[in-house]
Amino acid sequence: KLTKVVKRDKMPCFDDKASLLYLDAILREVLRWYPHVPLGIPHVGSNNDVYNGYFIPKQLICSSIRALSRDEDMFPDASCFNPSRHLTVDGKLKDPFVNHMAFGRQMFLAGRWFAENVLWTAAATILAVLRIDHAKDSNGDRIEVKPEFTTGLAM
Repeated sequence: KLTKVVKRDKMPCFDDKASLLYLDAILREVLRWYPHVPLGIPHVGSNNDVYNGYFIPKQLICSSIRALSRDEDMFPDASCFNPSRHLTVDGKLKDPFVNHMAFGRQMFLAGRWFAENVLWTAAATILAVLRIDHAKDSNGDRIEVKPEFTTGLAM
């Protein structure tokens, strides 16, 4: 799709973005699949509260973005990398604030649009310039990738 939209003599630009919706879906899925930081922003409640039967104490609470991104009700087959989950049946992007955990929750952060545009530009440029493929073994056969991750937080 990228080579159909972006010709060999130019780099991808924001004018191409509307024609490259699958790239946006890939980036959303990358950020959902294995969040770069597994924890959300710490919050402190002003009072003890009960919400939908859940007791929320007046103390520091730090949500797990990784756990939210594995919610099978929101993301069926959540451990599988599937960018199509971010597209409608007619190939349009779903609402960016539905099932979007990239920045911890549905909120407007000052640098969010800038960060998303930087990610899009980097990914589009890398895909336009480089040929990314599986490694080959000594027989020339494709080596399958088995994603394995370790979670943790370094301070």
